[in-house]
Amino acid sequence: MDAALTLLRRVQHAWAEAGGRGLLIEIDELGKFLEYAAYHPEQRDLHLLQLLAEHSRDPDPIPVQILVLLHQAFEHYGARLGRELRDEWRKVQGRFETIAFLEPAEQSLRVLATAFNRDIALPARTQASLERNIQLLAEEGALPHGLDADEATRLFARCYPLHPISLLLLPTLCQKVAQNERTLFSYLGSHEPFGLQERLRQLRLGGWVWPWDLYDYFILNQGSALSDPTTDHRWAEVVTALERLDANPDDPADPDARALIALLKTIGLFNLIGAQRGFKASPALLQTLFGRKLPGLIERLQASSSIHFRQFSQDYRVWAGSDFDLRAALDEALAAQAGRSLADTLNALEPLRAQVARRITINTGNLRVFSPQFTAAERWPPKASSTHELPLWFYLAGEQEPTPMRPTPGQAAAKAAPAVPPVAPRGVLALCFFTERLREAIDEWMALCDLPKQQAALHQDPVAAREHRAWLSHAEQEAYQVIRGLIAAPEQLRWFRDGIEQPIQHRRQLQGLLSDWAARQFHQAPRLNNELLNRDAPSTSANLGRKRLIAAMLSAADQPALGIQKTPAEKSLYINLLAATRLHRIEHGRLGLYPPDPKQDPCQLRPLWDAITDRLGQGGERQVPLPELYEQLRQPPFGVKLGVLPVLIIAYLIAHQREVALYQEGAFCDRLGLEHAELLCRRPELFALERFDLGGLRGELFNRYIHSIVGRVPAEASLLDIVRPLVGFINALPEYSQHCAGLSATASAVRRAISEASSPGVLLFEALPAACGTAPEVLNSEDRSAIEPFVDRLVSALRELKQAYPALIADWQVQLGRALLRAPPTELADLRQALAERYRGLDDFTPDRQGLGAFIRRLADPGHSSDATWLESVATLIAKVPPSKWREENRRQALLRLRERAEQARDLQRLRLGEQGSSSATEGALLLKRIDAQQGEISHLLHLSAEQRQRATEQARQLATQLGTIDPTEQLAVIAALLEQLAPDSAAADSLEGMPS
Repeated sequence: MDAALTLLRRVQHAWAEAGGRGLLIEIDELGKFLEYAAYHPEQRDLHLLQLLAEHSRDPDPIPVQILVLLHQAFEHYGARLGRELRDEWRKVQGRFETIAFLEPAEQSLRVLATAFNRDIALPARTQASLERNIQLLAEEGALPHGLDADEATRLFARCYPLHPISLLLLPTLCQKVAQNERTLFSYLGSHEPFGLQERLRQLRLGGWVWPWDLYDYFILNQGSALSDPTTDHRWAEVVTALERLDANPDDPADPDARALIALLKTIGLFNLIGAQRGFKASPALLQTLFGRKLPGLIERLQASSSIHFRQFSQDYRVWAGSDFDLRAALDEALAAQAGRSLADTLNALEPLRAQVARRITINTGNLRVFSPQFTAAERWPPKASSTHELPLWFYLAGEQEPTPMRPTPGQAAAKAAPAVPPVAPRGVLALCFFTERLREAIDEWMALCDLPKQQAALHQDPVAAREHRAWLSHAEQEAYQVIRGLIAAPEQLRWFRDGIEQPIQHRRQLQGLLSDWAARQFHQAPRLNNELLNRDAPSTSANLGRKRLIAAMLSAADQPALGIQKTPAEKSLYINLLAATRLHRIEHGRLGLYPPDPKQDPCQLRPLWDAITDRLGQGGERQVPLPELYEQLRQPPFGVKLGVLPVLIIAYLIAHQREVALYQEGAFCDRLGLEHAELLCRRPELFALERFDLGGLRGELFNRYIHSIVGRVPAEASLLDIVRPLVGFINALPEYSQHCAGLSATASAVRRAISEASSPGVLLFEALPAACGTAPEVLNSEDRSAIEPFVDRLVSALRELKQAYPALIADWQVQLGRALLRAPPTELADLRQALAERYRGLDDFTPDRQGLGAFIRRLADPGHSSDATWLESVATLIAKVPPSKWREENRRQALLRLRERAEQARDLQRLRLGEQGSSSATEGALLLKRIDAQQGEISHLLHLSAEQRQRATEQARQLATQLGTIDPTEQLAVIAALLEQLAPDSAAADSLEGMPS
């Protein structure tokens, strides 16, 4: 600024030497400079105007006069500033004399008339109508000052087809809602809907451009120009009244609807510009537009409470419908906002999008963003909302905040920055001054958002509600514009990283530094160029591709491209994540998944791989939860995205399957299956990893495990090569063997130890020795003599577990022969043949087709291919559960049901034998059974002819009549006594023993 004053003095001196008598400095369109200064208050450029004004008052032979031209009042340009800066602007304004210039209406009409060029005469009827309208306007005092009827006739005729009332409305309307002549001539040349050029294309000679055409043009094309609250309020009144009006211009049953709407729009325009002497919405002026229809239209509008007539001014007005003072309500809400933390409010709103560090994102394939967050003195030091993101802190310093830090070179005039702690938070710090305007914009926005909760009128008053929506929209746009300025003009802030200031001159430089800072933070991040999966929240299609890729990793690691054909989504994932990283390659002549090669690591995966190994420890230290591992890999210096982590972890598990174990909810997984992988992707919190190493005496025991239990395995075998067969052995046992109770204590303990294994190391070196009666401490000593007895007991227990189910089947075979044949144990084939011969066809003698009948048919069923499956089938039918899934309760119930079925089958056999030995005169055999406490079970086999059965029925009817006088219990006791007296005891000798088969 001093240089500008020096230059001005040199110009004055040169002009004086040239004989000049004064110097005039004219600045046109100063408003543009003021708008820029309002958006960049920290530059203090406006101070130059004050210096120039003070200089112009200094005595000098060559006086300086300064003239600046503005479209609006000076204070209008500073409306977006904070209170203190507005006060400074007023001081600058006070150095100048303000001369307001508002062009008179008649002068605007003359300028407007010069824009029209008509080369044909008006039709006589149109000319006569024009003269009548002008005469009426003159009589009503509606013509502008300085314009008589004759001159008005010439001007208005030149401006045809604008109707005289439209012509008088147009200049004032442009002053009220827009930019005076600029808007006026924009309308004249506009081809937009309802613009003059568009209307000229539609009109015929003799037609008019009516006032309601102006309304439609301004409401459609100039709505964004509305800024004056009073004008906004009146627009809202008209728009709301039109919305409430019950009139459809397309309704053939209401021919006056269009005229009704046009009248309401016309009255609204009169209200908008305000009464100007006789130029108002009076009945006389409206009569010139609507003629004889006017009374009926007025009556309808008044009946609908759309307009009312003011007696004192003799004009019509749109019914305001609202006396709600929005400004007063807003001031009250703003007072309630006092004391609210600006930083907390902005953090809750999240108005700024994350800033992408573009260069590093493109080069590495990893999306690196800085998350904007706000802080202030009362929130320092700040806490980042996420440990995985790079925070971009905006420190809202305030204009009067005391700051001990010295200003940087070139910023001596600026306020100093607040003290930055020696260890700054991870991320970038931007110091923001001149935050008063930001606070005012946010407070006004938030207050307007809260107003409907505080003011019931905004829910009941449509005019007030419309006005509130307009204010709220404007406040939101203004707030976002101020906030976006923090990023749009980074040179206005002071930037720090690690407590060191970083000068920023423009936005492009900021972008470069963001990439540099992100690269420094994530210097060990792998380069994974896959936009589909390399993100924290992959899409549904990306998740599906990942699932298929993992399935191929598990099943086809020895095939080129994992066996993926053509180009599905998983093919691109394979190329970027496994092929490009060289995790899938040939080693020692075998294609598979291997750890990154330290000598050839194109995607820098080795640091991440080593970090996983270090986190898992040297061997058997602890189970590392997968979320804990994820958390480390997501943070600097790696910054791996959640989408690719499951793929990398599964690749690690496959590459290190001999030394790393996987656990699901604390239980060891003997193999990594697709079901585990899918759940790992969705619920990583259920899984943990553990790494093992062998050495010392454990190594010797390890070798004995291999030779005595596992058999032949590769020389580089690990604990998992032993644990997997053991766990697989237990899992492959029938369910009965996994739960049966008839085992030795050692076998039960071994089974329990393997089933509940939580760690391979704990299982092999602690749980199994303890189950076999060997203290784990013995194995940690140098006493090698304890190893062999332990291994022998373990092998014996495993054999017992393996034989548990075959022993169950063998016992069932014995029980079946004893119950149904009452014979000593025999071969299974002989047992099956004997049962089939004895019981084939016996099911015809029982009505129980699904119970006893099904059992007899199963005994004689030749459909089973082997005797073993037939035996299991009989057991399944008896117990209703396959024997392989029996528990001890199932076994006991099966034996009881077998005895019951065997007894029922013997009774049926007696019936069949009785029928075979009876004469042809009998109708069949009848078996009676009774059980006596002293004599046991006694049965009677009877052969009855038809006559005997008939006589027995008659005698039974007579006995029933005689017994009808006693209760049912006594009736049954009489029948039992009769059976005991009449039946000989020798009948008890009837049995199946000795019967031919």
